[in-house]
Amino acid sequence: MRMARHSVPWPSYAQWDTWLSLSSPYFGLKLEAEERRAARAGLELRYPLLDSRLVELVLAIPSSRRMARGERKGLLRAAAADVLPPEVLGRRGKGDWTTPVDRALARAATGVPNRSGLLDRFVDPAGADRLVRRYHGGAGDLRWDVWFFITLDRWLERFVKGATR
Repeated sequence: MRMARHSVPWPSYAQWDTWLSLSSPYFGLKLEAEERRAARAGLELRYPLLDSRLVELVLAIPSSRRMARGERKGLLRAAAADVLPPEVLGRRGKGDWTTPVDRALARAATGVPNRSGLLDRFVDPAGADRLVRRYHGGAGDLRWDVWFFITLDRWLERFVKGATR
């Protein structure tokens, strides 16, 4: 931690990038925030892939072996081949959460959310209403915009003095 981040020597870009990612102050802060949030819910988070021995092993493996044939998780798949079903080993994506997200957003935003009573101070109500109606009408590309309305409203409700609820 006392050594400047840019002066840590690694023989390959992959090792350098892995080291910088794992040693970044943001990563430590992110893990700490996740652990506190989980603790409030009575959970204890575990990060088995961040075990120091495993990190040291991965950093010691040349990048040509870590990314054989362009496959990012080849080593992990090989290590777990005898315990995972073939359909899990063969999966190459993270899944598509579009449908459940759209269902949840449709329930959460029947109109422009304004539980806080403060959203209209920051968002044009008429424009927001048109956007939410377009989303409900099938404009799925607006899901992030609707998500931002909901999260802004929840944040205002929770943290701004004078919000209704």
